Amino acid sequence: MKNLLLATNLGVNSQQALERALLVARLHNAALHVIHVASAHGGAAEEELARQVAAAVAFLEAQLPEEFGAGFEPASFKSVAGDPVQAIVAEADTCDADLTITGLSEKSGARGLIDGTILERLLMASAKPSIVVKSRPVRNYESVLVGLDLSSTSRHALEAALRIAPTA
Repeated sequence: MKNLLLATNLGVNSQQALERALLVARLHNAALHVIHVASAHGGAAEEELARQVAAAVAFLEAQLPEEFGAGFEPASFKSVAGDPVQAIVAEADTCDADLTITGLSEKSGARGLIDGTILERLLMASAKPSIVVKSRPVRNYESVLVGLDLSSTSRHALEAALRIAPTA
């Protein structure tokens, strides 16, 4: 993996996804690109994005020094206005992302359902492999669960999972 894309809404679940994305990028020595999409463009969103990136890096350096180390930063991060799904899919193509990472939508509720959310639309629209982060990372992935139906798409999903977690 050379390029990863994290899509964030700046919510709590996105902070967990940012931490996971930083770990996966560090493990694979990949460039991490971070995008936030809002209905209206504003400098406050870019400032919050920069704050969250710095906080996630500091957390990982302090709490997971063996897995994360020090001195790693995302290759790029930006906040744009527009339709979230279109903007994220376009950015994944622009940065040639091998993987898209998101957090679970805050609208998903305690059971983690994604019906009717932007996340569901993104997963349906994107041709890129994706992971949805549900909790704060405590180490690199040690196991993975991949749903398979014996199609070529499932084969690609399994290959992506094995690349994300090479020791699983």
